[in-house]
Amino acid sequence: MIKEAVEKPSRFDYIDHMTAAIILMVIGMGLTVGILATGLIAMVRGGEFNDKWGNRLMRMRIVAQMFALAMFALGLYLMRQGG
Repeated sequence: MIKEAVEKPSRFDYIDHMTAAIILMVIGMGLTVGILATGLIAMVRGGEFNDKWGNRLMRMRIVAQMFALAMFALGLYLMRQGG
């Protein structure tokens, strides 16, 4: 009797597109909150760190926010398509 080689699925085969979009959305929201908190704390404390990084942190927050919104839109699209 010949045994057929059964290919063992990788762990990434179990992640569908909707799950990946949700994971990326949560990462984007976490980045946004982290950058926003760091920027606000720097602004309240003032000083050299705020002078150097304040504006950059708010720009990075906008990029992280765009990423989170794009992942949210992708999640809605995939939900309508049946994921």
